[in-house]
This record gives sequence, C-alpha cells and structure tokens, in this order.
Amino acid sequence: MPILDPAARHEAAACDLVLQVLESFGEARLTAQGASMIPALWPGDMLLVHRMDAGRVSPGDIVLCRRVGGLRAHRLLAKLQTASGTVLVTRGDALSEDDPPQPAAGMLGRVSAVVRGQAQRPLSRRLSFGQTMVALLARRSAWATRILVRAHSVPAAVRAGRGFCSQEALCPPSR
Repeated sequence: MPILDPAARHEAAACDLVLQVLESFGEARLTAQGASMIPALWPGDMLLVHRMDAGRVSPGDIVLCRRVGGLRAHRLLAKLQTASGTVLVTRGDALSEDDPPQPAAGMLGRVSAVVRGQAQRPLSRRLSFGQTMVALLARRSAWATRILVRAHSVPAAVRAGRGFCSQEALCPPSR
C-alpha cells in the first residue's frame, strides 16, 4: 500500500465520509471549493447532493464524482457505452476542456440544489445567456475568474459586515 502524505490521507478520509453519508442517508451537503463551475456554482456555495446512480442522470445535470485527489462536482456532458461499461464525460462550466472519461461507478450522486446565502435554489440543466457569457469569460482568463470570484463575494461580505463601511458608519444615528 502506498504511503500517502497527510493532506492526501485527509482528502481520502473526507471522500470516504461523504460516500458513507450518501449511502446511509441518501443525501449530503458539501461546500463548493474552486471556480471550475462558475457561474452555476460559486466557491462557498452549499451543495445539496442526492445519492443517485448513473442510470438516472442526464446530460446537463451536475454530478458529484470521486476523482483522483478528491471529489468533483461538474456538469455531465454525455454518458457513453464502451466495451468495459458506461463512462461519464463531465466538464466544469468555466473550463475549456472535458474531464477524462470516468466509469459510471465513480459517480456518487447528483447536485439537486445550491444554498447561497439564505436562499436555496434549484439548479438548471442549462446556463442562461448571461451565465454562458460569464462562463466563457472565466474560460478565457484566470485573471477574469479571480475578479468574478472577488466581485461575487462582495455581497456576502457586506451582509456579514466584514471589511466594508456600513450605512451607520456613514450616517450616524440621529438623536
């Protein structure tokens, strides 16, 4: 058995825990990390994942798969039949290249909704025109992606009162 560094062991344990929760309860909540699914998913979004086998998902669904190095929630582009069985082709909305095809057995579930702030939102199988433009911008430039993530985080920071002037600071309460 190969010796894994502590970070890899931690990631493997986290993946195992998510798998156990999905198998035991049929659903799990995970926090999105990374910017590969902008604008459908943003870093910090809470993902509601329901256990589901690959036979019940369709292209356009966002699926959670176990990959080398951890878990990945990406959009399903195609299910292909090969001599060795069904493989899934996925890609992040903000990425220009597809993920390597993966056996359907590596799929853990489907992301059914996202909680952003205080609101739970269902996910669409297709991006709107505006979302498609944001995804294309993110695909073209890592710099633009950083700006988009930073701009998206501003409203949450304002609500939390972190690092921004509040209305009260600008206008002291009247006496």
